[in-house]
Order: sequence, then C-alpha cells, then structure tokens
Amino acid sequence: MTKKKSTAILQIITLTSTNAAHNALFLANFATIDLRDKLARLPGVGDVMVFGIGEYSMRIWLDRELMRQRSLTPKDVMNAIQRENAKVAAGQIGMPPPQPARIFS
Repeated sequence: MTKKKSTAILQIITLTSTNAAHNALFLANFATIDLRDKLARLPGVGDVMVFGIGEYSMRIWLDRELMRQRSLTPKDVMNAIQRENAKVAAGQIGMPPPQPARIFS
C-alpha cells in the first residue's frame, strides 16, 4: 500500500485540561492511545503525528544479590518485561463497539 502525504503540516490540534491530574504526559499518552489511530482513519488524512512530552516509562532497580541467588542476568529481566509488555487492541471479536473517546475537562 502506498501512502500519499504532504510534508506540510495542515492542522495542529492541542489538548489541554483544567484537571491537574491530566498533565502533558497524560495528554500525550491519551493522544497516542485513544486519538491517533482514529484520526488517521479519517478520509483525506495522510498521517497523524503526536508531539509531546513522550510516553510513560518505568525505571527498574536490580538487586545484584537477589539476581545472583536466582541465577538471573539483566538481560533475563529485560526479556521478561518485554514479553509481558504488549500493545494490543482493546476489545474482543463479537463484542459491541467501544464507547466514544473520553473527553477530559
């Protein structure tokens, strides 16, 4: 499949919230998970890019002694996290469509 798109940005949408719990990281994550694919499927939309603070992440501290006792390496821990961290579409086949996107105020 070939995608035709212009290098010119034709529209910018800004997400804001008056709720302090919905900071820039939350809003960027919301745009990536809940809005990007829906906007990209609209007729005439060539691509959607989310600009922002980034995505949620984890910081993990490894205890050398516990890892030694369990014969684990840092690579073993990384592999276990990657196996359990999958981005999957929500929903099930045969289930009703999901509710419309949540609007935060």
